[in-house]
Amino acid sequence: MTRAVVVAALVGLTTASLGAGSMGSVRGEYVEARTAEVFTGGCIMSSEAEMLGRQAVLAWKVNNGQFNGVSIDGLAVVAAVTGDRNLGLQEIGGGTPTTKSVVFVDERANPAQRMALVAMASQLSKGLMGTVVQVTPAPIQFADRGAEIRVATTQVSLDVNKHLSHDPTYLPALVASVELGADAALGSRYVPGGRIENWPRLRLFLSRWGNRYAAGMLGLAVNDATSGYRAYSPALLRRIDFATVRAEGYGFQIEMTHRAVRADARIVEVPIRFVDRVIGESKLSHHIINEAFFLVNRLWFTDRLLRVRRRR
Repeated sequence: MTRAVVVAALVGLTTASLGAGSMGSVRGEYVEARTAEVFTGGCIMSSEAEMLGRQAVLAWKVNNGQFNGVSIDGLAVVAAVTGDRNLGLQEIGGGTPTTKSVVFVDERANPAQRMALVAMASQLSKGLMGTVVQVTPAPIQFADRGAEIRVATTQVSLDVNKHLSHDPTYLPALVASVELGADAALGSRYVPGGRIENWPRLRLFLSRWGNRYAAGMLGLAVNDATSGYRAYSPALLRRIDFATVRAEGYGFQIEMTHRAVRADARIVEVPIRFVDRVIGESKLSHHIINEAFFLVNRLWFTDRLLRVRRRR
């Protein structure tokens, strides 16, 4: 199974009754992200589009409820799905893909709850999960941060942006870059073809010069180190030990980029059009700006210290 870690790809989000039919009733949160493009007609049948959009990540967090008579209050389950063709073609009259899934169940669940979680996910996915080839107990983070939801397990990480500043139509290009050999693909606003719309001048100034400062101080050779729209290969995430990154906001993206560069990762930048949110509030704050500034200086100092030690 080819996997890429998908960042900020919103397709579906709900906080309500998830349903479960006669098998039970659960309430909670559901998020879905696919690598599929949105098609407007049937002219793409039997074309190369069938080979795009073959992956999806589905995640459920149960606040309360039961399935098959088993209580699954407070537990979560994540499915990483891959198919032999575009997962969305059947929705516009195309062929049904053959799919396989790797399922991560909440490590806190007992054996009966694990079986109930897998059965619930399979039913609620309406056949999208297909054949379950592996079930792995794992710690699952499912955090609603207001403007975004973060879902993470040991091998799958997903940041879902609720306000759609990140256009999902760029997602196939990011994932394809990783599948074709890149270790990381960054959705970049500051390369030819990329742009930002509807930002105030001060915000644009802070972002542009913040990126230049970070790149210059840390030797990143990346135009948009603070972009939150990116895809990583699982192999790179293991090499850089991403689970130990503690920075937040823009600092998190900078530190991830810094680690990738230091690991000699192959990084590509895909131009994107970034439109300011039309709902919600900006996450930018003095705390986030200060954290990113001091982080860059701390990483610079650490790099210099390591160089001195190597010389000795």
